[in-house]
Amino acid sequence: MVQTVTLDEVEAACANREFIVRDTLTICVVTMPNGFHVVGTSGCADPAKFNKEFGEKLALDKAKDQVWMLLGYVLKQKLHDEPSN
Repeated sequence: MVQTVTLDEVEAACANREFIVRDTLTICVVTMPNGFHVVGTSGCADPAKFNKEFGEKLALDKAKDQVWMLLGYVLKQKLHDEPSN
């Protein structure tokens, strides 16, 4: 049976989110259920074009990419540790 990390698992692992906005820099800190933190960032070169909501979305997407990778690692380790039949 093929196992995979699902979007629902990534979303659940990203339930605790904090956004920090400084000028045109947006930082998203995600605290995973075990207390591990990942950070995603986005920046805008032109302050006239800065959009807070869009910056938050981009920063969260980058944090989710890291969570996806971490959950993938955990799954790969679990599959590796299981005895083969």
